[in-house]
Amino acid sequence: KSKDFTVGAVGNSAADITSHYQIYDLSGGKMSATVSKLESVLGTKVSTTAPPFKTTGLDILVIVGPAPTTSSSNQ
Repeated sequence: KSKDFTVGAVGNSAADITSHYQIYDLSGGKMSATVSKLESVLGTKVSTTAPPFKTTGLDILVIVGPAPTTSSSNQ
């Protein structure tokens, strides 16, 4: 919301989410400006494939997964 996006719903996923952000464009290309802004703000590419679970009535789905971890090597 702080980035001027409208959040239609929030819920939990039963799918195994491993990346920090997964974004799906389900609008058939009708929301290209929003897709571009999401890619820029969240630093990831938007997928046009089907999400890992069934959805209805959504234009864009954003899944927030675990925060990225940084690994350090002791060499």
